[in-house]
Amino acid sequence: MSTDILHNGMAEWIVIGCVVWTVLLLSIDTYQSATSKKRLPPLRVELDNLSKVAMLEGDGAFRLIVRRQSGNVHAEFIAPNAQAAIARAVSTFRRARISDLYIPQNSPTDLICYREVPNFVRRNEGRKVAGIEISRAS
Repeated sequence: MSTDILHNGMAEWIVIGCVVWTVLLLSIDTYQSATSKKRLPPLRVELDNLSKVAMLEGDGAFRLIVRRQSGNVHAEFIAPNAQAAIARAVSTFRRARISDLYIPQNSPTDLICYREVPNFVRRNEGRKVAGIEISRAS
């Protein structure tokens, strides 16, 4: 009986089916890897190491946006270069007594960093500094 199945072409269809499934799975995997963005995992750093970790570079102007925990804009600044922008961020975090940072985005043109653990103990939650967004001014 097994020889009848092999002679009737069933084995050929099984092989063709396996090849089609393999090609389909490989194409799906290739598509997903091509469309997904390759990003570095978020960093957790101490405030003193921010200038070492930051990848900002360039002499052009950078825009700093200081955000409150409520998400509203607390202040905006323009820095003449990347080092001045990082120094202003460190100064702002020190003034707010924030020592541990979470960095979800770090590139030569953008740096976003927030306090690692939000402190919702006191009643003025919205007035506390939550983070800073630095981007190249256009």
